[in-house]
Amino acid sequence: MRVFLLPAGFRGERHLELEGKSYRYLIKVLRLREGAQFPGRDAQGNLWDLLLNRIDTGKRSCTVTCTEHTQAIGHGENSLPPQEALPEIHLYQSVLKGKKLDTLIRQAVEMGVSRIIPVQSDYSVPDYMGKEGASRMNRWKVIRDEALQQCGSPILTEIAEPIRLSGIQDDWAGRGLGVFFHQEELSPVTLQGTIQGYVQHTGSIPAVALVIGPEGGLSDDEVECMKKAGFKPAFLKTNILRAETAALYATACTQMILTELES
Repeated sequence: MRVFLLPAGFRGERHLELEGKSYRYLIKVLRLREGAQFPGRDAQGNLWDLLLNRIDTGKRSCTVTCTEHTQAIGHGENSLPPQEALPEIHLYQSVLKGKKLDTLIRQAVEMGVSRIIPVQSDYSVPDYMGKEGASRMNRWKVIRDEALQQCGSPILTEIAEPIRLSGIQDDWAGRGLGVFFHQEELSPVTLQGTIQGYVQHTGSIPAVALVIGPEGGLSDDEVECMKKAGFKPAFLKTNILRAETAALYATACTQMILTELES
């Protein structure tokens, strides 16, 4: 664990009693003992220094003392990563077969993606727009929280409700640069060229939306939909990639380009 996620209802209390999953995680999984110190993060992203001062095995609860964060707790593999803002990236990921999306969400959270939006597209095999989507949302949030605690990311990635690809335009609402990735080269302009051109035109580093298709890619109708919505096409000039690999590759490339432009 790099950082413990405090309960959503935490409002800066000096002493906090933890039960249920939080107790089991700290005491049964991590096997922390009274006197242990570790960093915590609240729902607003603020860091806190936590001290485990009492364990009640009978009630299956523990009490931690919370003080405002002053310095990183832990060294080496337990230290926190630099708490600096990362580029704002929104990943519109078409739903994938099996547990591929679960793994992809975990990895995207570790990379510091701002928001992940599952998308129901023409070639998506699972259908998460109904009851199954609601149950998946709960699982994805658990995966998100586990990933955040493991990697210590300062970005509290949001997991949005699944939407249809036709709803991306309204969801994105023109808040920055939109890019969709396709299995064919639809434009001679590279991803770097697209981002640099946007920055030169607007004079600022944008929030970026990345649209990734499912195993079968985006359909012709979806490509036209993305173009009409003002999204720019991008092509990854590499080997043929699995959908989940393409998502991470595209995210990493975008993050590096934006970071270099900022510096």
